[in-house]
Amino acid sequence: ESKISTTSSGNNHLILGDSLGQIYIISRSWYVTTFRGYEISVDFSHQLRNSPLLVTIGQDEPGINPLIKVWDTSRIDKNGTPYCHRITRAMPGNKVVQVSALCVLDSLQLMAVGFVDGSLVIYRGDITRDRNSKQKVLRNSSSVITGLAFKSTATNIYLFVATDNSVNVYNITQKDKEQKVHLDNIGCTKKCSVLAESMQESHFMVGRNDAIYCYTSDGRGPCYAVEGEKVMLEWFRTYLIIISKTSRPASLTAMPNEIQNNVSQGDP
Repeated sequence: ESKISTTSSGNNHLILGDSLGQIYIISRSWYVTTFRGYEISVDFSHQLRNSPLLVTIGQDEPGINPLIKVWDTSRIDKNGTPYCHRITRAMPGNKVVQVSALCVLDSLQLMAVGFVDGSLVIYRGDITRDRNSKQKVLRNSSSVITGLAFKSTATNIYLFVATDNSVNVYNITQKDKEQKVHLDNIGCTKKCSVLAESMQESHFMVGRNDAIYCYTSDGRGPCYAVEGEKVMLEWFRTYLIIISKTSRPASLTAMPNEIQNNVSQGDP
């Protein structure tokens, strides 16, 4: 029996991946395209917002052998499946380690993969071309990386990194001159961090049992008291979506009215 193992959205599509290696592309008109992306399982997916490119990580062989695949959902090959531009092993150096997080920059020039041992691999160059892509292994910490998010400004590119016991940000604008800044000694579980982008400002949001914590590249920002064990955080347009385990409605305190109106909470 298959189970949904990963979800993503962008370019007017909803992406689902399951534990048997199947990938489902759902259009706005609810037309579903299904194809086998991996022989064993699909573990991570990232659909670019304004591009038909879909990046996935999964398993084609037993054991820990994560493979990165870059698909073009607008092109169909002779087998009737989306064209696969690239297949690359996800490995921090020569070690075989389980992947724990994936993030891709919308410009298609940067990709980051986090691992359970705290390793972080940054891929520079066109993500569709293996030969032109250069990778660098950074040792973020000894804790599992639980979340990644790119943030671009007019002059800099930042990579936020959450683990189960820390929050860090890297300035990765210049190749081989990555600068790390430690933001907090408390982290979050998987799927409980998200980059919230609005017209005024952007925050890397981290959900913990007592509150939602916000960070910028300069340091820690505001904190919003939202009780309950967090399961997942998502950002949709101007809405922060919180899924938590709680038996009663969570209270929102110290949060401006316009933000309160854009917070959606649900229980699994």
